[in-house]
Amino acid sequence: MVKTNQLDQQRSNFYYLLHFIRHSPSAIIGFSIVGLMLFLAIFGPYIAPYGPETAMPSDAMQGPSLKHFFGTDTIGMDIFSRVISAPRLDLVIAVCAQSLALFVGAPLGIITGYYKGWHIEFLMRCFDFVQAFPVFILALALVSISGQSIFNVIFVIAAINIPVYARLVRSETLTVKTHEYINAARITNSDISIIFRHLIPNSLTSALVQTSANIGASILLTAGLSFIGVGVRMPQAEWGLMISR
Repeated sequence: MVKTNQLDQQRSNFYYLLHFIRHSPSAIIGFSIVGLMLFLAIFGPYIAPYGPETAMPSDAMQGPSLKHFFGTDTIGMDIFSRVISAPRLDLVIAVCAQSLALFVGAPLGIITGYYKGWHIEFLMRCFDFVQAFPVFILALALVSISGQSIFNVIFVIAAINIPVYARLVRSETLTVKTHEYINAARITNSDISIIFRHLIPNSLTSALVQTSANIGASILLTAGLSFIGVGVRMPQAEWGLMISR
């Protein structure tokens, strides 16, 4: 009976979502943009007429034509092929960075919310220190120190976002741990059991919602770093690098 009610609720939510999308032009536009990005990220390199990293010096600096829809760059790479192939790299960097940040930040948020002590306060002040800097300036400094590579860009973006997830999860944990069922669970369960069985499932909602917004911000940050020459390197296809060139 419970399972049937859950299925009915899921169907109701699904139909409500479809109704909302059909009657909301902004939602249709938003889903179309996201769908296009995902389509290009998956199929872009396969439908590109040329290899995104293939240089053709004899065709360098050509204007738009039937052979090269968007023209070519200074070393003869087809700009259209690079434009539709770039979302894969940008999306991979953003998703990997946010997944790593969530994987590290969520446990830190639960620990700092569930326990007390001077070490917890010290960790929170470290988060304050990181978040006190402008995001782009901090990312620029860290990438410059660690070196220019895709992996370093991922780790830097992840490190900058760890305090964001930690604070969100900590806020949820501080609320959840005051509930009566948590107090009852302390009688017969260890702290580890309480964390895994009660706090983690009930404290990640805000962080998971924030992830979608942070993925978009990560794409912009990656493009900005590549634009000024410290992010993705040539000849890889990345929008910020292409704008810079």
